[in-house]
Amino acid sequence: MHDGRNLRATITFLLSKQEKGAFGCQKQLEKCANYRTMSLEKCAGGYFIMVKDIVRDVIFFRTEIGSSDEGGSAGRQESAGRGNFMLKSFEFGNPRAQHVLIQLVDDHDLAGMEKEITAIRAATDVDFRLLALQVADWNRDLSPWPAPPVFGKVPFGNGAKETLQEVLTFTADPAKKYYLGGYSLAGLFALWAACESAVFQGIAAASPSVWFPAFCDYLKEKTFQSPCVYLSLGDKEKKTRNLVMASVEDRIRDVFDLFQGRNLTCTLEWNQGNHFQDNDIRTAKAFAWVLEQTRGNE
Repeated sequence: MHDGRNLRATITFLLSKQEKGAFGCQKQLEKCANYRTMSLEKCAGGYFIMVKDIVRDVIFFRTEIGSSDEGGSAGRQESAGRGNFMLKSFEFGNPRAQHVLIQLVDDHDLAGMEKEITAIRAATDVDFRLLALQVADWNRDLSPWPAPPVFGKVPFGNGAKETLQEVLTFTADPAKKYYLGGYSLAGLFALWAACESAVFQGIAAASPSVWFPAFCDYLKEKTFQSPCVYLSLGDKEKKTRNLVMASVEDRIRDVFDLFQGRNLTCTLEWNQGNHFQDNDIRTAKAFAWVLEQTRGNE
């Protein structure tokens, strides 16, 4: 069993060897088994780790990483003009797995994460690691360009480009295969990101917000750089008084037809219910599907 002092010493050693970031610290955490709860204060270089729970091969920990005194930045980077860290990372699954699922999340998604992980494991035996990256501002950080509010008074920003730059810092290991996904606006972000980067082997877009203004036109003009994509929608999602959001069923059909026409490996699944239910199970089905597409390509 490792106590806080031993783990602190391990991280301090990592920093002295300039093995910066969550990935370097995680390698050492893999060796620290059989403890349940641990936290660390900030240590040299601005690194902070809180291990919440380790049970069998399920690791759930959070890293908050600031700029190092030795120059540069590590792991999650401070975004220009935002003044603080944009993403907080939470990790689940097997840290040694070849397949890495990346999901953009909010507090609601995090509350259902254990249920989501269980559902993924029930649907596929492909081993995986899942990085849940929590955004600071849902409408700003996941939107590819500004748009007026469609409900309430909060408009959509144009923070997706900065968010993607930060997400890509979690995809540095060439031996791993990375998959991007999420629910609602995070699903839209995943679709958009696959047009901006060729890193992702699969896209898991559960109930994506494809009603977003001009998004389908954007997809038609861009090359989709991921070889497989999962789409889903609730069969009652179009039943809303909001005319923009009511177009979601027509738009998801347009997106599916577009991908089929380009001979992408793609599926469109219809779930029962409206948009605001079962997001954990729906997202789990999305990730399980893209993982299953990897069989024979190991």
